Amino acid sequence: MGVNTRIYLAVAAIALLLVLDITFTQHNNTILHESLALQAETEHVKLYYDHIGRMVIQATDLGLRGYALVPEDRLGAPMSHALAWKDSIFDNVEVPLKKMHYDMAQFHTLRDSINAYVAFTFYMRQLVDEGRRDEFTKLFLEDRGATLWFQYEQCEKNIEAFADLVHTREHNRYEAALTRNLRLQILLFILCVPTLLYTAWRTIQSFMLGEKLRETEASRNAMLVDQNMMLERQVMVRTRELAAQNEEIIAQSEEIATHRDRLEDEVRTRTHALEQNNRELIDQNHQLEQFSFIAAHNLRAPLARIMGIAMLLEITDDKEEQNALREQILTSANDLDEVIKDLNVILELRRNTGNFSLIDLHTSLDRAEKMLARELEQTQARLVYDFTAAPQLYAVAPYIDSILFNLVSNAIKYRSPERTPAIHLRAVHQDDMIVLTVADNGLGVDLQKHGKDIFNLYKRFHRKIDGKGLGLYLVRSQVSSMGGKIEVESTPGQGTTFKIFLKNSQSTL
Repeated sequence: MGVNTRIYLAVAAIALLLVLDITFTQHNNTILHESLALQAETEHVKLYYDHIGRMVIQATDLGLRGYALVPEDRLGAPMSHALAWKDSIFDNVEVPLKKMHYDMAQFHTLRDSINAYVAFTFYMRQLVDEGRRDEFTKLFLEDRGATLWFQYEQCEKNIEAFADLVHTREHNRYEAALTRNLRLQILLFILCVPTLLYTAWRTIQSFMLGEKLRETEASRNAMLVDQNMMLERQVMVRTRELAAQNEEIIAQSEEIATHRDRLEDEVRTRTHALEQNNRELIDQNHQLEQFSFIAAHNLRAPLARIMGIAMLLEITDDKEEQNALREQILTSANDLDEVIKDLNVILELRRNTGNFSLIDLHTSLDRAEKMLARELEQTQARLVYDFTAAPQLYAVAPYIDSILFNLVSNAIKYRSPERTPAIHLRAVHQDDMIVLTVADNGLGVDLQKHGKDIFNLYKRFHRKIDGKGLGLYLVRSQVSSMGGKIEVESTPGQGTTFKIFLKNSQSTL
């Protein structure tokens, strides 16, 4: 077997070991990642299981005891928080345990017990609200929470034992993978070092042989000089030809660069448009999420009242009390109907963007003034307007009518009792926009405290004044659907100014 053959075999063996090293390293890395992930999952399970005890069981007990002492919503808030977070916390424990093939029977039993206990505490809270203190005290002394807490601790011991077992097993896998990697690296080192030393020796021999060859080549170089000179002349001719071709290529490159610049400008323009569309989609998704949450919340409240009154209606035989409960059911049903009507208005706004047309602001304000004639007369409000600079604009007529109606109505509704209401409306041109300003001298709003919520659905900031918190939400939604924006400035006790910016162009049509 020749020297070169042995070198090739050694190199092949090293290459094979490198392939094996890469394969085993990848396999071991997979094991390492899986082990670390499972160890993290066990810590995740322990953390969220602890949340079950603190944020569900203890919070429910704390809220019930506080509400029993002082029946105020702020003291019973921990119960509501526990109910809101309960299912999410259970999921954060249950999903990882199922992935680790844990026997879920005891956990499911605990979950059912906690759900039953939470429902029981809300029933106890209802007894407090109804003034049935004796029945509340009797049930309270049963101390069902202690039994639940004992069940929680037993389940906790089993889950922690299982989590520790998984953690230990994965740690052992982790250490074994590291050991395999180390052994393979040592073997690779033992084989590579002799081969590299031998290769270095062979390289030195090759350099010595190369030196002898260079001496031989020196004599040949003299013979090649003449040939090189002839080739240089040929190269000069060819160079001139290439220079001409190069000039042509440069011209083509400049043309390509110009075309590339145009394409880059177009790409930037389209990218900007896509980013704008993406921001609009994100904003719409956020509004849809907010709408879904608020709709569920506002539908749930009257339904819960109807169900609670219906339960009371079933257990009472007093005719007068039954009639009173029926009237309460009717009131809750009317509240539910109002919520559904409000939601229909919002959905109608989202479905129909309307048609743009040239709108006269004087005419639109006249319609709003007629609809609010009784309120203006009763409050002796002064309506001062100046549309001289911008009497007309392109927009959706029903939206402009609604915007003026809601802003003037809000200014009247939230007027200051210390002075006669004064409402100033003005429209001016600003760059390519028309700015419609509505200012009043009413109660004003603390924007540092409520600025983020002022245009949100069902948000109200003056509890002593009737209202649903729908008007400003509709105004903002209608302005946005017409491609505009709305800004607000307000000082408590001095008044509020709304500025609406709409495009001053027929291109919005």
